[in-house]
Amino acid sequence: MIVVTAGTGTIGSAMANQLHSSGIPFKLVSRDRLAAQKKLGDHIPCATGSLDQVASLKAAFMGARSVFMNVPLSPKMLDWQNNIITAAKSAGIEQIIKLSGSDMTIDSSSGSLAGKMHAQAEQALAESGLSYTILRPTYYMQNMLGPMAEAIRKKDAFSSPLSGDIPISMVDARDVAEVAYICFVHRNHDNAVYSLAGEPVTMNDAVHYISYFSGREVRYRRTNPVSDLFKCKAKGVSAWKTKHDRLMMKLLNKGYGVLDSDIIGRLTGYQPRNLELFAYDHIQHFMPED
Repeated sequence: MIVVTAGTGTIGSAMANQLHSSGIPFKLVSRDRLAAQKKLGDHIPCATGSLDQVASLKAAFMGARSVFMNVPLSPKMLDWQNNIITAAKSAGIEQIIKLSGSDMTIDSSSGSLAGKMHAQAEQALAESGLSYTILRPTYYMQNMLGPMAEAIRKKDAFSSPLSGDIPISMVDARDVAEVAYICFVHRNHDNAVYSLAGEPVTMNDAVHYISYFSGREVRYRRTNPVSDLFKCKAKGVSAWKTKHDRLMMKLLNKGYGVLDSDIIGRLTGYQPRNLELFAYDHIQHFMPED
């Protein structure tokens, strides 16, 4: 049995679909089990558990062998991951696969608050006595399915502080889920740290593929980070999240999002999904609303 925490987000839902298709027993842990079930479907088993409460996590972990440790972006990330490790040890869990931050944010010189907490959680996991594997994806292609996709649906255009021609080694969440699955099944990946990346692509490339598959012209414009800050405040985005996002854009614009890694190919036996395939598979998210 494998337990997936924070299973309703980008990587959690991809992990659920991967495990479901493989036939391996698993369950997702969510604070609101019924809401998670409604979002993901009745075919996905869910249990109640709060990342804030070690006791509830322990109860959800009982009887399982492994945990996929995934937490939302939050100032509480380190506390939540420490709670997962504590509950896992108490419940007799043998193995944890940790979804971590990217190499560029884990680097202590980056100044990333999220990266610092991920680094501390990685250290706590390494010292826990549990078998573990750490996955460090670069930048998810699925990040485009939020505000970016909404803007394209409404205006055939989108903007961000990211330079249109800066390369980023984007990775598809489905590839990350498949790597995690392999690490669960084949225990020769214990105590390893894997940096996960695809081929370098740009936002201009994204515009090209979305335009091609949607049959209409999509435009991209780089915005001023300061004006974006005021927009975030107006939308009620927390100061912590705004600071995190601004730092990410700064790191990416400096070229730190490029990573040469063949881990996905070596573990899965095929090349990482590229941006063209991602755009084709998800084009419905970018189509105009009726």
